[in-house]
Amino acid sequence: MLLLLLACSPSDPCADSPDLDGDGLSDCMEAELGSDPTLFDSDGDGFDDGEEADCQSDPLNAEQTCYTCGWNRADSSGLSSQGAEIGDTVADMTLHDQCGDQVQLYDFAGRWNIAFVTAAWCSACLGEAEGLDQKTQSLVDESGVPFSYMIVLFSGITGDPAQPQDAIDYAEVVGDPDIPVFADPAQDILANTPYDGKALPGKCLLSPTMEIVSCWTGHDNDEEAWEIVRTQGAP
Repeated sequence: MLLLLLACSPSDPCADSPDLDGDGLSDCMEAELGSDPTLFDSDGDGFDDGEEADCQSDPLNAEQTCYTCGWNRADSSGLSSQGAEIGDTVADMTLHDQCGDQVQLYDFAGRWNIAFVTAAWCSACLGEAEGLDQKTQSLVDESGVPFSYMIVLFSGITGDPAQPQDAIDYAEVVGDPDIPVFADPAQDILANTPYDGKALPGKCLLSPTMEIVSCWTGHDNDEEAWEIVRTQGAP
C-alpha cells in the first residue's frame, strides 16, 4: 500500500525535479514509485498518478482506483480478521457506498469509526442518522482525533438484504452526509461483530487498527465510546 507525502521540504532531493507529464508528481517522485514519468496515468485506470497518490491508491495497479466519494485507502497490509467478539480485529467486508463504489472496510482503518448499523426501513432511526455527520465533525473539532461515523445498512427498505441502491437512496434521505453510507448485501456486519440486528440501531466502535472495542444498541448512547476516542487519541 502506498503512502506518499507530496510536499517537498527544502532538503528533499525531489524538491527541484520537473514534472514532465504534468500529473502532479515530479519525475524524481515517479522514479521512487516506479511509475512512468512520461505518462499522465501510468496504469491506465482513468486517474492520473498524482490523484492516486493523493487518495493513497496504487498508481501502478489498474484494479485499484480512487473512490468516487473521496475516501482515502488506508494501509491495511498488517490487518487480518481474528474473530467477531470484543477485542478481535473485525473481518474485512465488501460494502457499497453512496457513490456507487464497492469498497473494503479495511480502507477505513487509521482512524476511529463508529459503525451505525441499521435498516433502511427503520423510520425511528432516521432522525439520529441525519445528525451523524454533524456529530462526527463536532467530535473531530473538539478532540483533534481522526474519527467518523459510518452508516451500515444490512436491510433495505423492503426488509430484504440491503442492495447498493439502498445506500444511494438512504444517503439522499439523510441529507447527503460527508460520512460513509454503506449497503451490506451479505449482511457481514451481523456475522462479524457481536451485534445481531435484533434491536435498532446497533453501534460498534472500531479502533484505528479495526479492533472491535465495544458494541451497543439504542439511540444517543454514544458518550462512553466518544470518551474512549478522546482518551486514547490519535493513532
